[in-house]
Amino acid sequence: MKMSVPGATIHYEFSTGSNTLNNTMPTLFILPGGPGFSCENYKKYTELLGDRYQIVYHDPRGCGQSTLDDITTCTIETSIRDLEALRQHLKLPKINVLGKSYGSMVATGYATQYSQYIDRLVLVTGAPSHHFFSEACSILEERGTPR
Repeated sequence: MKMSVPGATIHYEFSTGSNTLNNTMPTLFILPGGPGFSCENYKKYTELLGDRYQIVYHDPRGCGQSTLDDITTCTIETSIRDLEALRQHLKLPKINVLGKSYGSMVATGYATQYSQYIDRLVLVTGAPSHHFFSEACSILEERGTPR
């Protein structure tokens, strides 16, 4: 399924394979690592958590089946806004969020800005702050090579 946001189209799907939410189960958003990973890498979570949660997988803008108009819009801040837009699009009062690696930084930022919409937050192999990414980019710029 697709959802339009300013500057991008976001691909999302449910772990149930259905095109509609199952309102009898709590909803868990899986935020992929990267930046650059698609939700395809995270479908194994259905086997682990699918009996307790309906999982919403999505490809962040410019990744997998999602599109974007301008690469400069691929930021943690826009990822946070896209997640909130998806929550609103699905008309969910509260969500559970599991962020993996880079996704944990997005999840941390989302929880900071939209705590009223979070029921549970799980961070897997994450950083202590969503602001860490800009520091990591600076270190890479300083020490990294083209290879």
